[in-house]
Amino acid sequence: MGGSGSGGWTPTSSSDKCATLVFDAQLNSPQPSALATLLQGEYLSVELSALPRQVVQVSKSGMVVGALTGTQAPQLINCLQNGYSFKAEVVNVTGGMCTVRVSPL
Repeated sequence: MGGSGSGGWTPTSSSDKCATLVFDAQLNSPQPSALATLLQGEYLSVELSALPRQVVQVSKSGMVVGALTGTQAPQLINCLQNGYSFKAEVVNVTGGMCTVRVSPL
């Protein structure tokens, strides 16, 4: 009785959240030499570092720029572990600080 007519129900899962995960974050442990090369609007790679402790690294042409931590980091790590790819757009670089917007590729 009644319905949206969409043809079926799709369960919500963590993978759905991965496809729409977008947030702004401050880079932690920024590398000054890498920060000096960044331009606003430029896209950086988002990857998991090697074990023993997995950290989300942001890099430019293979050079680590900094790390992503904070409230969104556990979800981002889960998404990366499940095969999703993300990019980080440089929003602002001021002195030794860099803000990026993380979004799916």
